[in-house]
Amino acid sequence: ADLTLHEYLTLSKVAKKLYLLYDNDDTGRAQASKIALNFLDISVIYLPEDLDQFRTRKGGKCKDAKDFFVHYRKPKIGNIDQVFADLVKLSSGLKFWQEKYDKKGNFTNYDIDNTQMYGFLQALGFYRIEQPGSDANHFCYINQNRVVEPIPASKIKSRCLQQMQEYLRMNPRYYRKQLANALFRSPQVSPESLGNIRSISPNFDSYTQEADFFFFRNCIVKVTKDGISTIAGKDCPYYIYKDKVIDHDFSTEASFFRIDRTADYAKAIASLSRLTPRSPEYYSCKKEIDATPETKRYELEFLRPGFDWMQFIYNTGRIYWENEAAGIPLSEAQIKEHDLNFISKVAMIGYMLSKYKDSARPYGVYAMETESGEEGEHRGGTGKSLLMNSIEKLRKQNYIDGQMMKSDKMDFILSGVRAGYTDSIYVDDLSKKIDLHVFMNWITGKMEVNEKYLSKVTIDYKDSPKISFSSNHAITDFDGSLKRRTWFAAFSSYYHSEDQSLGLSQHSPDMEFGRTLIEDYGPEDMNHFYNFMLQCVVVWKRFRVKIQPAMSSIMRRNLKKAMTQEFLYWADDYFTETRLNQLLETAEIFEDYKKTLPKTMAENMKIYSFKRKLKFFCEYHEWTFNPAILKQSKTERDRDDIRKKVNGIDKYFFFIDTTNNPNLDAGVILNSGEPGEGYGEATGNILGM
Repeated sequence: ADLTLHEYLTLSKVAKKLYLLYDNDDTGRAQASKIALNFLDISVIYLPEDLDQFRTRKGGKCKDAKDFFVHYRKPKIGNIDQVFADLVKLSSGLKFWQEKYDKKGNFTNYDIDNTQMYGFLQALGFYRIEQPGSDANHFCYINQNRVVEPIPASKIKSRCLQQMQEYLRMNPRYYRKQLANALFRSPQVSPESLGNIRSISPNFDSYTQEADFFFFRNCIVKVTKDGISTIAGKDCPYYIYKDKVIDHDFSTEASFFRIDRTADYAKAIASLSRLTPRSPEYYSCKKEIDATPETKRYELEFLRPGFDWMQFIYNTGRIYWENEAAGIPLSEAQIKEHDLNFISKVAMIGYMLSKYKDSARPYGVYAMETESGEEGEHRGGTGKSLLMNSIEKLRKQNYIDGQMMKSDKMDFILSGVRAGYTDSIYVDDLSKKIDLHVFMNWITGKMEVNEKYLSKVTIDYKDSPKISFSSNHAITDFDGSLKRRTWFAAFSSYYHSEDQSLGLSQHSPDMEFGRTLIEDYGPEDMNHFYNFMLQCVVVWKRFRVKIQPAMSSIMRRNLKKAMTQEFLYWADDYFTETRLNQLLETAEIFEDYKKTLPKTMAENMKIYSFKRKLKFFCEYHEWTFNPAILKQSKTERDRDDIRKKVNGIDKYFFFIDTTNNPNLDAGVILNSGEPGEGYGEATGNILGM
C-alpha cells in the first residue's frame, strides 16, 4: 500500500499521531522508508528482527504483525500488549530537526535530532560498511538496485549535507532557510557524529555453484548451465560495488558456437555415472575415459561465424597456420587440435569469469606459446595479454607486472586485493626468475594480503580471487603438483612480431581485422562481446572440468626448461643407438655427464638431480625410462631403479626403451651378460628391432 498526500492530511486531522507498520522483509522495509521519507512526522514501527526465525504454516518466514502476536505471546517474554507498546515507544519518524522555543513560546532556532537524522540518512541509503583489517569508519551509499558506492570519510559530511539540502528543496513544505543554515553550522553533521550511522555487511557474493550474476547498467544477467537470462534488481539478493557495474545496456543474443561432448565420450560418461563408485567396473570405465585423447572428447560447431573476437581466439590456437598459409590441406587430426585449443580457451574464460571456487578444482591459468624457440625469447604479439586482459571487462581484475616481481620482495604484491571486490588476479609476462610454486597457496588455499600501514588480512579460499599468468617462458620444475593445478592456454605464432631471421613480417589482430579489438567496438559489437564471454561461462557450468589444449608442444617446452637446454644437447649427443634399449650402469653414465660440467658444478651435482633430468629427457622424446617390468622389487619400484648383481655385487642401471613395447622380456634382459657384452643385440631381438 502507498500513502498519498491527501490521505496523509486527512489522517492528520483525526489523529494526534500517525504510525507506520510494514512487513519485516526487504519489500516492507523499503516501502516503509519510502513513505517515511515523504512524510517525516510519521513514526515507523519495526518488528523484532528475529521474527523471521519463526515459520508460518506453509513454511515461509514470519514477517508481519499477526505473526508477531502469535509467536511473541509467551509467558517468558512478558505481556504481549506491553511488548508491542515498547515497540511503539521506540518508533520514530525521519524528521531530522526540532524547533527550539524560549520560555515564552517564541521560536528561536532549529536543533538537529541525531537519532532521527541517522534514520533519515539510512532511509536515503547511507550506511557504514565494514572493512576487514581496519577500525576506521568507512561509509557508503546504497541505491534501490543494491548498488554500493563507497564514500571516503573526508567526503561523507558534504554528501550527507547535499542530500539533506536537496531533500528540503524538493519538499517545500519542510524548507526553511534558517533550517538549511542550521544544517551547515551543526556539529552533528560531522564524520565523527556520522560514525553512529548503522553499520552493515552487504552480501557481495553474487554467485552460487549453479549460477553467476553480472550487473549491467540496465539489468542483471544470470548465467547457468542452461543459458543466459536477465532478471530485475528486486529479484536479485546480492549487492554490487558501483564501479563494478558494467557500463553497457545488455540484451541476450543467440549462441555464437556449440560445444558438446562427442557421442562416444558422452556415452562413456553416462555409463560411468550408472556404476557403483570404487567397483572394478567403475575403475575400468574410468580408466577408459581417462585414456580418451582430449581431441576426441569434445566437438565444435560455429553457429554465428564472422565475429572478429571469436575468430581472434580461434586463430591464437592455429598451430599449423604455416601449412595453411602454404596451401597445404590440414588433416582431420590437425583441425581437431585447432578446435581443441579454441574449446580449451572458451572453458578457461568461463572458469575465470565464474566466481564459485570448488576446492576440488583449484586451477591457475597459464598462457604461453606453443613454439619453443630459444627459451625465454620475447617474441611477443601472439595475443596472450589481449585475451587475458579481456576478463577485466566483466570482472574486477588486479593487474601485476610479472617482469617487476622479485622473489624476495613479495610482501606487498597483493596490495589492493580486497575480499568481495577483487575477482581475479592477472600476472602479465611472468619473469623466468619466479618459480610458479610460490603461487600455489594463492591457487589452492587462503590468501594473505598485506597493505602498507594496515593490518594483514587473510582471505578465505572461497572468497579469494582466481589467478592467471602469461609468460614467454616454460614452467620451471613442472612437477605433479603443478600439473594438477595448471590450466594451460596455448598460443601459436599465428599472430607474431616481425622476425627477419625467420622471414616473418608482423601479423597482428588489428592488421587482420582492420581495428583494435574491444577498444574500437561500438555498442552493438560490445553486446556481441559480452554475449560471447557469458556463453563461455555456460560452457564451464555445463562441464566443470579443466579442458587442456593440445599439450604435446607445451609439455616439450616445459620439459626442455626443466632439464635445461644444455642437458638436452648433451643427452641427444650421448644417447646414440648403442646406448638405447639396453642396460647402462648408473654410476658410469653419471660420471660421463659430470665430466662435461665445470668443476664446481660437477662437485655439487647429485645423482637424484641427474636422474630427474634424465626422466625429463625420456618424456621429452616420448620414451620410457626404466620400464616397470624391469623393476623386480618394491624398493626398486619406489626408487625407480633397476638393480642387478654383477660379479656378486649389487649395481644399479638405467634402461631407456625407445619402442614402448609392452612385450619386453625382463628375464632375458636382466640375466644377460655384462654391460656392453651383447646387450644391444639381445635387446634388439627381444624388442623386435
